[in-house]
Amino acid sequence: TPGTLNTLGPATSYFWAGDFVGADLTKTYVIRDDNTLMTVNAATGAETSIGTLAVPPGGETYTGMTFDPATGNVYATSCNITTSSLFTIDVTTATATRIGAITNSPCSIGIGADDSGNLYTYDLVNDSFLSVNKATGAGTIIGSLGFDANYGQGMDFDSVTGTMYLAAFNNATFQAEFRAVDLATGNTTLLGVLGTPGVTQLGYVAFQSGGPCS
Repeated sequence: TPGTLNTLGPATSYFWAGDFVGADLTKTYVIRDDNTLMTVNAATGAETSIGTLAVPPGGETYTGMTFDPATGNVYATSCNITTSSLFTIDVTTATATRIGAITNSPCSIGIGADDSGNLYTYDLVNDSFLSVNKATGAGTIIGSLGFDANYGQGMDFDSVTGTMYLAAFNNATFQAEFRAVDLATGNTTLLGVLGTPGVTQLGYVAFQSGGPCS
């Protein structure tokens, strides 16, 4: 029910990226607009600071973060509307390590890993969906999103349904939307508007990863 958003508590600032890490569903790890890595309590919204991440190169800003169940790594994206980068994030020490440029993507706005560890991103300049090489950062265009992506948004993979979901922002309709993406074609399906009567944007969406619960 994407139209129903349940408020957990006040946020101290903007969160550009976030995800659950491992099987711990009590909190999400988030990157704030000032590059602070934090946890947010999933029940109350209470925030706990871990540390400050290194500033991405070239004036880029962190835009997405995801947990990879295949490797146990946490990956993040950044962009400046011209170039994008792929990072690994050590969530215990707040250390960001740049892997390389995400090619074919002027602005990777979200990142997600499926249960097999395949890494994906989508670009809001060319409105394209891409696979990402975890070793180099190289991006390969899969196809068009089918909508005009803009502003803050994110994506994550839901192990239960086997679906990659987007907390998208559609520039054409100027509203936040919940979408599902076809990993084979890149095309997205609108599932509903986020919030009633609507919210400006959601910086990330997070699901438990790593296969069915035991």
